[in-house]
Formats: sequence, C-alpha cells, structure tokens
Amino acid sequence: MHGSSASPWCWAQLVACCLLCAFAFALPLPCFGVFVSPMVETFGSSVTEVNLYFTFMTAAAVVSCAVGERILDKRMRSTVVVCVFAMAAAYAALALVPSIAMVWLAGAVAGLCYPLCTTMLVPIHINRWFSKRQGTFIGVSFALVGLSGMVFGPLLTAGIAGFGWRATLAGAAVAMLAVCVSAAVFLLRSDPASVGVEPYGGMRDAIEAREDGRARSACAPYFGIPFAFAALAALLSGVLGDLNTQVNAVAQQSGFDAVTAGVAFSCISGGLVVGKVALGSIRDARGSAVSISFGCVCGVVAFALLAFSISTDGAALLFIGSALAGICTCLGTVAPALLAADAFDPRHHARAVGHLTAFCNAGMAVGAPLYSLSFDLAGSYLPVTLSLCAIAVLTAIASLVSVRARKAASACSMMG
Repeated sequence: MHGSSASPWCWAQLVACCLLCAFAFALPLPCFGVFVSPMVETFGSSVTEVNLYFTFMTAAAVVSCAVGERILDKRMRSTVVVCVFAMAAAYAALALVPSIAMVWLAGAVAGLCYPLCTTMLVPIHINRWFSKRQGTFIGVSFALVGLSGMVFGPLLTAGIAGFGWRATLAGAAVAMLAVCVSAAVFLLRSDPASVGVEPYGGMRDAIEAREDGRARSACAPYFGIPFAFAALAALLSGVLGDLNTQVNAVAQQSGFDAVTAGVAFSCISGGLVVGKVALGSIRDARGSAVSISFGCVCGVVAFALLAFSISTDGAALLFIGSALAGICTCLGTVAPALLAADAFDPRHHARAVGHLTAFCNAGMAVGAPLYSLSFDLAGSYLPVTLSLCAIAVLTAIASLVSVRARKAASACSMMG
C-alpha cells in the first residue's frame, strides 16, 4: 500500500463505526430524551425520577470503561453483538412492563453496553486501522450520532404521537439490533493484520508513532499532571454533553410546544454533526487544545443564547443556541479521543481512551440530575444553562494545561 491509499477493509471499518454510532449510541443517549416527557406523563412522576435513567446509565458506563479496553482487545465482535442484544432486550422489557424501576434498569444496562459498541470502540478501532487523519475519521464516525438524531428525533416524536412511547421504543430497539449486529458480523474486523492488509496511510507512520512514544516514556509517565487535567477536562465535557439528551425536555418544560422542542433537538443534532467533524479536522491540523477551545467558545455563545430564549420565549434564539451548542456538547463524545491523542504517549492511547471516557461518563452522571433539579427546585432551566458557560471555559483551560504539560514532558525527554 502506498501513500494514503487504503484497502476496502479500512473503509469497511469506518462504515461499521458510523453504523454503530448511528444506532447503538443515538438511541441510548440523545434520542432517549424524546421519551422523557411522555414517560413523566405516564408515570405521573417528577422529571428528576425519569431523568435518573441517564444517571444510572452513565454511572454504569464508568464501570464498563474501566475494563472495556481488555474486553475489546480479546473479543471485539462478539462483545458488540452481546451488548446490542442486551440493550435491545432492556428497552423491550421497559416497553412491555413500564415503570420507573424499569427505566433505571434500562439505563444501567445501556451504560454497561453502549461504550463497548461506540465511545470506547471507535477511537481504539480507528487508531488501529488509520495511521493518518485519525481525528477526522473519529469525528466522522461520531458525527453519525448527530445525523441520526436529526433523522430519528422527528420520527420518534411522530411515532410517540401516533403509536405511543412504548410501541415506538420497542420499534427503535428492533432497528438498533438489526443494524448493529449486521455491522459487527459482516464489516467489523479486529485489526488490519487479521485480514492481511495495512492501515490507512501505511505501516511506517504507525511504527514511527510507537517508537516516538517509547522515546518519551521515561519523562512522560501515564499518571501525572497531563492525566489529572485531561481527566478534569473529560469530566467537565461530560457535564456539557448532558445537554444533548436534555434539550427536548428543557424546551418543553420551559414552555415551548412539542414540535418546537423537536426542532430544537434536530438543531442540536445538526450542531453535533458539524462539531464532531470540525473538531476532529481541527485536531489533525492544529492539535487537541485548539480544537477543544474552539468548541468551548461556541458553547459560551450558545448557552447565553439558550438562556435568553428561556427568559424571552424566543424560538429563534432556542434554535440558533441549540445548533451552536451541539458544536460544544459533542465534546461529551469526542473529548476523550482528542485528549488521548495529544496528552498521552501513543503507547498509552487505548488505556487513556478508556479512562477518559470513564471520566466523561462520570461527568454525565453528575450533570444529568442537575438539569432536572434546576427545574424541580427553581421552576426553570435558566440557572443550569448559565452555569454551562463557566463549565465550558474551565474545560478549555484544563485541556490546554493537559496538552502543554505533556509537551513539557516530551521536551524533558529530548533534552535527556
């Protein structure tokens, strides 16, 4: 293989990652938000009780991410198949036997399973199959979450209106099962050597990256200042990412009708599509610190617009703010991959992806109840929306410190 040419198997892996993100990520996280309001109405419960789905999910995901690297390394395809079956069964059970307890159980099962199909698998898999433009291809894969949200959001909303949330949830689970199992069986392969091909970009770049990592390892230990600040950035990114699952409920509970809330969800999904590809491309060109900072600047503007929309009932501000917010809140998905690439030695990449994804999910677990508690206690989402501005600034600062600390350690190694 020469230059940047690639075997069809390389592109098959990219397609598989895109399909897994579109179905095994979109339903458990952003698309599940459209079910929150109808569930609250069915159960006669508070928003917080139903929203604990996301807390149980992200808490379970922390556990999954802690051990996921080793599981995927040994049995990647079978792990994906088992996880997708488990999630589909949990959603079917919720549809058949609806209750608050079943909502929480479905969240826990999804949390254990979806990282092994998407957020952990994609960066590790792209790193194996592509030695160039990794940020771009990771961004493209994760962009399918936003694209599917744009498509599925209105469809699910219409399905709930026409058939009820239970039938719609069951149908979505069947679709997820069919697509993801097919992708795992027919497309997914563990690494290029398993099918006798080279990664995209050839082997030379991959070998040089590994040697470069070994050369820096003496002065760049895994745990240290870069890890601490990368973990903080990932944690805060998780809190930002919660807005993707909450925007529909935020809009409806703030006085907008279901159709307007559905459009807002499509807008933030569109922002996710643009944001993930843009941040991945910026990382390849300028590095992770610049990429994350760009997303955070978009976030500060977006959250201010959302606050104004809640205060003034302005639908236009809601739509614009949601679209810009997606460029920032996609950090809840891509931040671990971006930071793992630039704040750690290449030999620690897979390990860093797992740990930073765990911190990201911990941030989501902490953040999700804050959104609903803001409404239940203050009667408005305005306090938490304004708080997101400060969180975005802190995320950018932590990312910059993490990457610069790693560069300082690399310089120390070169001097030695």
